[in-house]
Amino acid sequence: ARWRGRRHRLRLAAAALAAALACGFGGWAVGTVVESAPAVQPAHPGLFEAALVAAGGHEVGRVFAHPGEPGRPGWVYMSVDLEGGGRGPVRCVLDAAGGGSAVLGSFPLRDGYGYWAAPAEVGPAAPAGVRLLAADGTVLATARFAAGGA
Repeated sequence: ARWRGRRHRLRLAAAALAAALACGFGGWAVGTVVESAPAVQPAHPGLFEAALVAAGGHEVGRVFAHPGEPGRPGWVYMSVDLEGGGRGPVRCVLDAAGGGSAVLGSFPLRDGYGYWAAPAEVGPAAPAGVRLLAADGTVLATARFAAGGA
């Protein structure tokens, strides 16, 4: 009985040592991965972001506008979720800060959901905003950009 008690304690000690080694190795491995992970890059200073807001005041998507670089156009990206708000094409209209607007293009919604990106003439100053229009011209949602960008 005495020998069995000793063997039991030896097994417990061996198991505790193995668990401690495993935890130590796991902590070292996680620390090494975290230290070698690349730093998260901040948002591009020229990127403009705004909430796409429906008539009821609730957010139905996001809009991003990025100014172009010399010799390259900027772009606008939009994601929309009108919560089952229909199908069919919708149009994206970019409103310039100094007045005027431009239809950037159209994309389909399926059960109220869609996303779209297109090249656009976006200057270094924030555009005033974006309007999402139904095929008949009804305004479905709008977004207003902050002057400073993201």
